[in-house]
Amino acid sequence: MAETLIPGLRRLFPEPDRGPWQAPALYLIGDDRLTLIDAGYDNPGGIEKIIAAVGTARLERVLLTHVHIDHAGGAWALRERTGAPVWAHRDEAPAIERRFPGRRIDRWTEPGETIIAGSFALEAILTPGHATGHLCFFDRGRGVLFSGDLVTGAGSTLIVPPEGNLAAYMDSLRRVRELPVTLLLPGHGPERRDARLRIDELIEHRRLRELCLAGCLLRGGPMTLSELVRAMYYGLIHPHLEGVAAGTASAHLEKLIAEGRVESSEEGPLTAVFGLTERGRAEAEAIFSPARTDSRGP
Repeated sequence: MAETLIPGLRRLFPEPDRGPWQAPALYLIGDDRLTLIDAGYDNPGGIEKIIAAVGTARLERVLLTHVHIDHAGGAWALRERTGAPVWAHRDEAPAIERRFPGRRIDRWTEPGETIIAGSFALEAILTPGHATGHLCFFDRGRGVLFSGDLVTGAGSTLIVPPEGNLAAYMDSLRRVRELPVTLLLPGHGPERRDARLRIDELIEHRRLRELCLAGCLLRGGPMTLSELVRAMYYGLIHPHLEGVAAGTASAHLEKLIAEGRVESSEEGPLTAVFGLTERGRAEAEAIFSPARTDSRGP
C-alpha cells in the first residue's frame, strides 16, 4: 500500500518481504498525472502493487535513478502496462545492454534539466559513484531530495568497480551535501531530515574504511585482495559476504592507487599484490605509529 509522505507524494515498498536492503523504496509524484521514481524488480506481484497504486491516474513517466535490477527491473513491464516512457541517464547505456539486453530507454535524462511532476519541479543531478549514470532528483522549492542509492537512509552504499567508482562517489556526496535539503528520500532505508549529518556519516565511514586498509598494509606488508579482506575484517566475515567485502576493498584500492598512496603488481585482480607507496607509508605511519616522546623531559 502506498504511504502519503506529503501532499502529492507517496512512497511504495512493492516487495517488503525481500527485506530493507533488497526491497527499494519507489516514489509516486502527482495526483491525476503521475511520475514514478524507480520501478523495482521485474516481479509480477510487485508490478501489480504499483499498478494498483497508480489506479485510474495516468502514469506519465518512469524516472530511473540507475539501472540496477532492484531499481529498474520492472520499468519495461510498467511501460507495457501503462505506456509510460522510461527515462535514464545515457551513461547507464552499457549497463542496460548488459543487464537488460534488447531493452531500450525512451528518453535520456539530461543533468540540470527540470522535470515537472505534478506540483514538483525535479532537477536532475548526475551523481556517479554507485553507478556510472546515477541520478538524484531535487525539488528546490520543498527541499526534497530523491537520493536513489547515493545516500541510503541507514547502512552504506555498495561501491564495486568497474561500474562503481569511490572517488566519483565521494565527490557526488560532497556536492549533494551543499544542497538545501530538508527531506531526504532514499532508495533504501528510512527518510532522513538530517541530510548533511547523514552524508557526513557516509563520508566518515569511507574515511575510516580507507584508514583501516592502509593500517593493514602498514602492519602486514603487501597483500593480495583476499588477504587484505581477511585482515580488514579480522577473519570474521561471513563467507557469503566475502565477495561484497572484496568489491568494497577493490573500490578503495582503485582510489588509493589513483592518488599515489597504494601500488599494485601487474598480475591479475585475484593474484595482484597491493602495497603502500612511499607516500602512502609516510601518511600511514604518521597516523598509526606511536607518538615519540623526548626522554629528556621538559
